Amino acid sequence: HDQNNNSQSTVSYDNFTKWIRGEYLVAKYGLAVQKAVRHHPELRDDAAGLSTLEVETEDAPLSNLLPSVNTIREAFGMQDWSRDKVSLSSWGDEEDNLPSDGDANDEFAIEQIIHNNLHGQIAHSGPLNAYFEMRRREDSYELWTREYIFGMAQYLLDRIAEMDRDTPTETIILDVGAGDGRLVHFLRRAMK
Repeated sequence: HDQNNNSQSTVSYDNFTKWIRGEYLVAKYGLAVQKAVRHHPELRDDAAGLSTLEVETEDAPLSNLLPSVNTIREAFGMQDWSRDKVSLSSWGDEEDNLPSDGDANDEFAIEQIIHNNLHGQIAHSGPLNAYFEMRRREDSYELWTREYIFGMAQYLLDRIAEMDRDTPTETIILDVGAGDGRLVHFLRRAMK
């Protein structure tokens, strides 16, 4: 019984931390995200109210539906972003980067509480993180780019051609854990 209560308590704590982290990021970066989405329509997302426009996805070219990596970097100010993951140990002491509890600055006080006390990981977050929070999707950190979709489609077509070289057979591609099916939807269109 106690173990069950602890498990429920942990889930509630995690849900609260996720919620407060998301609300903070949207409050801090939400206007920048809305501006980026207006400027780059391919960043629109049907689940978030980031756009009031309906886009007919079946007839629209994929280049209008999928952002490029450069679009993402420009839209969210990620020009200095690196493909190399920075280890947590190289960040230094997070408490050195945030004011102490006695600081009168409310923004930093709430940032410190979310990051240090609740472990909400916001110190190295920015507009892209807010974009994902604003989408309110279960797969919130999924963002397919033109380069990824067309690269994956070409890879699959090349592999199919290689396997069919000796004995052509029907090829079935199975997306395990497909979520809402966006990846397969875009791949199917890119492979036509």
